[in-house]
Amino acid sequence: MARILIVDDQDVIRDSLAATLARQGHEVVAALDGPGALTKISASRFELMISDLKMPKMSGTELLAEVKKIRPELPVVLMTAFATVSTAVEAMKLGAYDYIQKPFDGEEIKLLVERTLEHNRLRLENAALRTMAEMNVARPLVGASAVMNEVRQRMDRVAKSNATVLICGESGTGKEIVARAIHQASERKERPMLAVNCAALSESLLESELFGHEKGRLRGRIG
Repeated sequence: MARILIVDDQDVIRDSLAATLARQGHEVVAALDGPGALTKISASRFELMISDLKMPKMSGTELLAEVKKIRPELPVVLMTAFATVSTAVEAMKLGAYDYIQKPFDGEEIKLLVERTLEHNRLRLENAALRTMAEMNVARPLVGASAVMNEVRQRMDRVAKSNATVLICGESGTGKEIVARAIHQASERKERPMLAVNCAALSESLLESELFGHEKGRLRGRIG
């Protein structure tokens, strides 16, 4: 469950929303206005901020702009009773994930929160995978011998095909680096690459992890 910051100067809406999300298992923290929200965001970590659009001291869009300066990865949902197309466009330009129009019911806000958190989780995972791939590809193969040049040539040929590749070698020789370099040079480089430590899995579990398992169905070996 997520840690969520709710910002609204109206006690009834703020408390009602906090109770709804707390029943879903989320940890909810409340702020009465923009300056109070910025203080909490600077001092602690949140997975989502839900803010009213019209508030004293600082509007929701002003708060959004300040939040993106200190926590650009934090998704923000704006609440408004005066939703217009221009409001939505301005909010999206400033980096809001979405907005919701008042009045809204509990199910509506719960679905929006779930969708926002899932979208942000996938975005962070994809960014981490890209970083891992870039780090591994950035480590070039060392050596200029005839054997290493042959390895590079084979990698280039394989990367351009859809062939299944078996990379062999002693532990620590860089098999995963070669695999990631091939992936990065292929047409599938924008898709995630998953590395599995086969040695850490039993034979039966490995088969289920790679090929799937249907409950009640037994797998056997021929020969």
